[in-house]
Amino acid sequence: MCTCNSTYTLSGNTFVCTVCGTPFVGTPRGTGVPNPTTKCGTIWGVCTKLYTLTGGVPTRGMVLGVCTPPAPKGLGLNYHTVVTQYQRWVTHNGYNTQKGGVTPTLTQLGLG
Repeated sequence: MCTCNSTYTLSGNTFVCTVCGTPFVGTPRGTGVPNPTTKCGTIWGVCTKLYTLTGGVPTRGMVLGVCTPPAPKGLGLNYHTVVTQYQRWVTHNGYNTQKGGVTPTLTQLGLG
């Protein structure tokens, strides 16, 4: 953590200081983004990867298809947690439309 006492911004998968560029370990408070090492952060990561792979906002069904089935086909996360975090991800990023296609596999997402 830096001594600038500045704000942090997300750069790739890492938060960095907006003044000096020092990486922050974990997730700074107040960003609205969950720590990537938590279950909620995992869901946000899946949403972001699906967004990158599909070129648009993933549908809730796509995210559920990756997150809720038990391993090895999915991540085995709670349905309600996934739905809540999906909506928070959509709202946080300012998306108001849903586009989608075929749900990628865990291997395509780099999770399996």
